[in-house]
Amino acid sequence: MNADAALKIIEDEEGDLDIKNPIYGGLRILEEFTEGELNMRFEHDQIWAGDFDETVDKMHEGVVLVMAKMGWFESDEAWSHFS
Repeated sequence: MNADAALKIIEDEEGDLDIKNPIYGGLRILEEFTEGELNMRFEHDQIWAGDFDETVDKMHEGVVLVMAKMGWFESDEAWSHFS
């Protein structure tokens, strides 16, 4: 999958607030698609994790959709989530 297609999926998905532990779930997915250590940073109520383009290149559409349903999106070239 390429970044443009992934961004379209994320843009079209409103998210599913009933999914439990969306931050933990997203981090587990990102870890699967990241070589080496998963880089993360936190600021106030937002987390950034992984390299968006690098991980999306390895994902299929269904995984990107799950990430979007859990509320993950692209920000500053990383996956991001508000807590």
